[in-house]
Amino acid sequence: MLVVDLLHEFELGVWKVIFTHLLRLLDAAKQGRVHELNRHYCQVPTFSWDTIQCFRSNSSKMKKMAARDFKDLLLCSIPVFEDLLPEPHNDFMMKLLFLLCHWHGLAKLCMHTEDTLRLMESVTVMLGNHLRTFTNETCATFSTKELHREAEAQTRRQARETLLKQGVFSRQPNNTYTSTRKAKTLNLQTYKLHALGDYVEQIQTYGTTDSYSTQGSLSTMLKKIDLFIQAKKSSFHNLLQLNDESLPDKPEDCYHIGQTQNFPEDLIPFVRKNSADPLMKNFILQLKAHLLPRVQALHEANVFMDLPEPSVTADATDIEALSMLNQVVFQRD
Repeated sequence: MLVVDLLHEFELGVWKVIFTHLLRLLDAAKQGRVHELNRHYCQVPTFSWDTIQCFRSNSSKMKKMAARDFKDLLLCSIPVFEDLLPEPHNDFMMKLLFLLCHWHGLAKLCMHTEDTLRLMESVTVMLGNHLRTFTNETCATFSTKELHREAEAQTRRQARETLLKQGVFSRQPNNTYTSTRKAKTLNLQTYKLHALGDYVEQIQTYGTTDSYSTQGSLSTMLKKIDLFIQAKKSSFHNLLQLNDESLPDKPEDCYHIGQTQNFPEDLIPFVRKNSADPLMKNFILQLKAHLLPRVQALHEANVFMDLPEPSVTADATDIEALSMLNQVVFQRD
């Protein structure tokens, strides 16, 4: 059995549908009521850092809004919508908004008692009855049509479907299609609206709605932050282990290749430090003579060529010729 989902069923479901239809009512009432609604929302100040955030300049467009934005629209709806409709429809609208806020507040409680559950059940019944009254009295009085954005979106969708049937694939159809606003009423025959009656029973069985809401909670966010900090500490510990690279002291190893390039060795101090070793005689010149033909082959053929070892030994007499290796410069064609 699936539990209730306050985020999608009410905030992004029932309330969004009712808010959209209230905009249709204001648009049908004319006299710039929608613009006045936007102005009222802009005048609402913020409260705390996560309770009421700053509203957009055009809240009626509902563009790029998250669930928290619709929640803020609901919490501030009573003073914003007040007196935007003539009487007695204004009273019906105010009572509807009050019942929606009341029910939403009860559903968001983090602790319930038998009294609060009985209150929520009675508010649910009152909300359903008043929705039917509001539909029969107020919605039937005004001839509501689709909002301009709804009509334009439907026209674009129909234009894309027509182009697809013709075999033309285009995300931006031409603007030759005209949008016609159709009549639109408030639909009460939806699952999300009828699911509001299951909340009391679900809360009694599974606990409060914050226990299984799909909306991210503060505890979940703190857990993610803690995991991120632990991951950073682990990576820093691994980095310290890489920085602690010590040379192996094994005579049987002919060479050692470092794991990183964080510990370069300067050849001149290296030769001076090991000057007692016979292998250090002309070591730098022999190393350059060993690397020179290979680097040259890489630049010329862009492949590694297994060239023979140059005949440079510790007994070489032409040291001046080998010293010319310090002045060799390669130029890429």
